[in-house]
Amino acid sequence: MKIIDLKKDCPFWVVELKSDEDAKKLGSRSVSLKTIIKLWGCAQTIADLHEEIKSYPLDIVKPYLCKERSFRVQVTTYNTSFTIKEKISKIEMFDYLPAEGPVCLSNPDSTLHYIEDYGLDPNNVPQLPLCYYFGVWVRPLPNIYYLISL
Repeated sequence: MKIIDLKKDCPFWVVELKSDEDAKKLGSRSVSLKTIIKLWGCAQTIADLHEEIKSYPLDIVKPYLCKERSFRVQVTTYNTSFTIKEKISKIEMFDYLPAEGPVCLSNPDSTLHYIEDYGLDPNNVPQLPLCYYFGVWVRPLPNIYYLISL
């Protein structure tokens, strides 16, 4: 594992792993990790994020968006919230993706994640996100807690 971006004022880690299997293995051994996303883009402006996504290799993107696979786009924010209307507007920004399969909101084959990070300070939320992320969900991790009573 190679750490690409790790800031103490950011809840997200960007790391380089060799495979999805390595990501799943890491997730199975982690206590505080919530989810793992294979990034197709990460940028400090929305325009740069779209450029990164558009330049991402299509041979990696297409298997997640082929006509045989259903998909959805999950909009997530950190340290702020959006209305449903705002989320739909953000999803529509990605209309250039080569999605051929049906949209399925309840149990899709592929979940794409769009994340806006507004920092950690709830008393000082910036007007624009500090960072934008977009990618495909590799590993959902269950919210399971083990409590031991002595």
